[in-house]
Amino acid sequence: MSSDPLIFHRQSVPKIQSKLQVSANIPFTDFRIHNVGNILISVSNYGIYGLDANFEYRQGIEHQEYPKGSGNRFSIPSVAIGGLLGRDTLVSWSGELFPHSEELQFALGENMQVRSIHDDVETNPAHSEQDISCVYYDNITHPLFTLFDEVENRPHKPLNLRIEQTSYAWSYPYADDFILVEYNFSNIGLSEIRDLYIGVFLLGEVNGGRRSGFDDISGFLRSAPAFTTRPTSCQLYDIIDVVWAADNDGDPNPSTEEFDGFSIPGVMGIRFLQVPTKATTLSFNWWHCNGEPECNFGPRLAAPPGEPFRLFDGNLGYPAGDRNLYYVMSSGEIDYNQLFTAIDHSQFGWLPPPPNAAALAFGNVSWLSERLLSIGPFDLAPGESVPFAFAYVGGEGFHTDPKNLDNWNPYQPQKFIDNLDFSDLIRNATWASWVYDNPGFDTDDDGYRGEFYVCETSETTTIDTSIVVDTLVFPPETTVILDTTVKPLGADTIFYSGDGVPDIRAASPPPAPEVRVNSSHGQLIIEWNGLKSETTPDIFSQEIDFEGYRAYLGLAKRKSDLQILSSYDIEDYTQYYFKLR
Repeated sequence: MSSDPLIFHRQSVPKIQSKLQVSANIPFTDFRIHNVGNILISVSNYGIYGLDANFEYRQGIEHQEYPKGSGNRFSIPSVAIGGLLGRDTLVSWSGELFPHSEELQFALGENMQVRSIHDDVETNPAHSEQDISCVYYDNITHPLFTLFDEVENRPHKPLNLRIEQTSYAWSYPYADDFILVEYNFSNIGLSEIRDLYIGVFLLGEVNGGRRSGFDDISGFLRSAPAFTTRPTSCQLYDIIDVVWAADNDGDPNPSTEEFDGFSIPGVMGIRFLQVPTKATTLSFNWWHCNGEPECNFGPRLAAPPGEPFRLFDGNLGYPAGDRNLYYVMSSGEIDYNQLFTAIDHSQFGWLPPPPNAAALAFGNVSWLSERLLSIGPFDLAPGESVPFAFAYVGGEGFHTDPKNLDNWNPYQPQKFIDNLDFSDLIRNATWASWVYDNPGFDTDDDGYRGEFYVCETSETTTIDTSIVVDTLVFPPETTVILDTTVKPLGADTIFYSGDGVPDIRAASPPPAPEVRVNSSHGQLIIEWNGLKSETTPDIFSQEIDFEGYRAYLGLAKRKSDLQILSSYDIEDYTQYYFKLR
């Protein structure tokens, strides 16, 4: 597949043009496709990911696919932002955010743009192999474009925001299973927006080549054994805060009871990478909904004594309307995982399980599942901006046992969970964080390189001996006192976070050496100083792992015109000897 993004355009629906009669003011919606990595997903310039750009011009490309070429489709991300504006509680998200008209977009330089680190561009260089950027707004109120608040019985009220969005993708083996998405929210209104919260939904169902249906499981992975780039004797744990969703059993072949090319054994998730400085309240919520009260459920904590309990339009699940959705985003509630729905958590303050809890726990339902990760609060004054970023992360091999369904018991789910493999999701979520903010790298030169572990690699034991003689008794009593001291002889510093300043930089070659070429009749003498090349540590492992040099010659600077003359490799391989007994 070509690495060039497929381009889709949908200026507007024709009937909207005919109704408004002012085509110049119609938002010009546009699409690109991330396709260089292992995740294929469409990106729009109005806040929607993973939806078909235009059914007439799909050219055989699915709106979201992981792994690329598998035909497997997973839940997709969607961003929402809510806050208090005057007396109103407002939330804006996909379906209410739109760009300017085509003419105004190009005039302001806000049209969708694609860049790559492989492009020879000096101005506005790329960070990844496929940067896709755009600008859109939350300031439209026309009912033809925006959603209707069925609870407040009113059209959409905007927060008056300008949203800059850039997403990044790579093809490198360690970085091809995630997409990084970066935002900049700006208040373009005249009033301060108070107590803002930003949330990312994981929407839609997981479907493979064999079947489609509402049979998904999901949850929240707060911490996990740390993934490190080199072996360590310490048992380390990282806070990763990943929301995940997968098919409930991976869809094995019903005839062979094995996974095959039509199965969907993977998992997808989201994690935050950068949040506003003052935002400290994290919430994770999930719910099922189909419009019927008996089928509309999500975990809810009981109301504190003396406080009223809040129902969402008569149900516990889907938070319809701006006020209810904002209530969920700002709740600070971390829901238990879906697989534990049938277990009574009342002793921990939760409401009792619903009557259909056993079916809910394993995703055996006939309605949609939604998951939401939110953080806040923070204020945004007029003219002020705030950054935000998240990663859309995949993991292969989540389902390891095609017969794991035999272990399922809604009241004792742990045996089933023990056969799920989160390791690839954890590894990719960690790499996403490292690529966004390189651990141990001081980006702004202020002396701070990030947070780290210190792991002792060896130690020595010293025993001091002293003798105490009690002469007041006869015969004298002698006591031997041993004082044992353990001192580390060596320690390994392992950085697990960056300095808080985004790098958006994957592993790259070391700095190029300083080169000088002297020419004479019939020969070229190449001299270089490789001090920085040979002594610069790898940005992730912090090890000096320089491998060598290659000299090329060509008549032009194009790679296709260059021919290798010589190669100089540092001999750092491991030697093994065969020993006869």
